[in-house]
Amino acid sequence: MRKTKRLLAFTIIAACLCAAFGSCAGEEHVTEPEQSLAPAPSAPESEEPSTPTPTPEAEPEPSPNPVPSESPSPRPVAPSVSREPVERFPSSISIPAIGLREEKIVALGLDKNGAMATTNGPDGVSWYKHGPMPGEPGNALLAGHNYWGAAEGSFVNLFKLELGDFVTIAFTDGARREFIVTDVDTYLVADAPSSVMSQKGETRTTLISCAGIKTTSGYSHRCVILLRRYYPSPPGYEWATPY
Repeated sequence: MRKTKRLLAFTIIAACLCAAFGSCAGEEHVTEPEQSLAPAPSAPESEEPSTPTPTPEAEPEPSPNPVPSESPSPRPVAPSVSREPVERFPSSISIPAIGLREEKIVALGLDKNGAMATTNGPDGVSWYKHGPMPGEPGNALLAGHNYWGAAEGSFVNLFKLELGDFVTIAFTDGARREFIVTDVDTYLVADAPSSVMSQKGETRTTLISCAGIKTTSGYSHRCVILLRRYYPSPPGYEWATPY
């Protein structure tokens, strides 16, 4: 009985082994190409989502003749004929209070002694051309003779001016400026303050003439008249403010 069981168990085991190894030995094993499980190649992806680059919009090309949205203000038109620039300087002076009318102004510099030059004769008024013009910033200097020998000079009556008198100075370009007397002084030559001949400081015009007693070295005094620009007041005011 035991022998029969053993034989039956051996037979079952042998049959299982033959079935397992027989299929391997009797059939040819065909290896099929493996199919890649990787996805089809695509554009590389960054670890972080990329920000799309904005595409710049094409700017419209400017029109060769842009049309303004509003009508521009009129502009001066240059003359078709070119002209040389006009040199401007004071040309004449009028002082009604002392009877001086359109007295010629001559542009001069310094004389041989380094002093302000004056006209060579009784007539005319010299303007120091290296300084400012009357009415411009600084001190404009105008000088005239009281006498030239026995002849009366253009500024012979300058000392008679009073505060508030008017002076008109004309220029070569046709312009005219009004001035008003704000100071009347007479100084010994040695005592004249440096501000009389200084061209710095506030805007003013200084009229200068000899005065006093004549000596072998010249006159003892200088008459100094200070002018400032006069601007007519608007209607309703009784006076104008000198500047």
